[in-house]
Amino acid sequence: MTSSTDETDFIRQTLESEMSRVEQVIGLLWFQVVDAPGTEVEVSALLRILEANGMPTQSRTRIRNALTKSKFVSRAQRAGFVRLVQRYVPELSERFGEFAAKKTPLIKSEYLPIALLPSRRYYAEVVLQINGCYEYRFFDGAATMIRRVIEGLLIDVYTQQGRLDEIKVGSEIMMLDGILRVFAADTKLHKARGLVKNLASIKGIGDRAAHSRTYLTDKHDLDDIKVSLKTSVAELSSMIGSAS
Repeated sequence: MTSSTDETDFIRQTLESEMSRVEQVIGLLWFQVVDAPGTEVEVSALLRILEANGMPTQSRTRIRNALTKSKFVSRAQRAGFVRLVQRYVPELSERFGEFAAKKTPLIKSEYLPIALLPSRRYYAEVVLQINGCYEYRFFDGAATMIRRVIEGLLIDVYTQQGRLDEIKVGSEIMMLDGILRVFAADTKLHKARGLVKNLASIKGIGDRAAHSRTYLTDKHDLDDIKVSLKTSVAELSSMIGSAS
């Protein structure tokens, strides 16, 4: 029994909520059978799906016992199976409907291709946000996240070089301004012509997006730095890779 994309999104939201594990199991049961509430579902199958999506491993016996005490669920004829109590389906729909309504938007844009960055979950998540913000015209958000990618890449360059202390003040890593000053003066790194200037321009757009009280970043701002962003990201990623 596998989960669809919509089901996975529903599960993610319920697992991130403050509801109990039993409520999360009931939520998934509701999601699967709301249109046919008399359908019997195996408790172990529900738990396998939830655990595959991040729920810590649960005691099958404990969850089954807890479900039988819930007014929303009744035992099925088959051992280990349950079904929803039909008269409570409207109440459950009110409880869980908000999670089912929130769908992860389809993102087609490759404003910043993920292939240019190191293969790490952090970068994949941030680039998804950049491309999503660009596609859905949240340009201030995209610019701010672009700045974050540049900062992360620079920190990783010095981390991989074993020189992280050079961009620290005491025990704290410098702000991006300070990191860029160190990077610009760094004679140990081979930097392509124009890289430092491009990074400063990219940072400037991100700073303005994050801090200006009057200016709103527009599509032209991001399009103007698209090529320099790609080349800068590719070069920084190469520095990280060459030091690995």
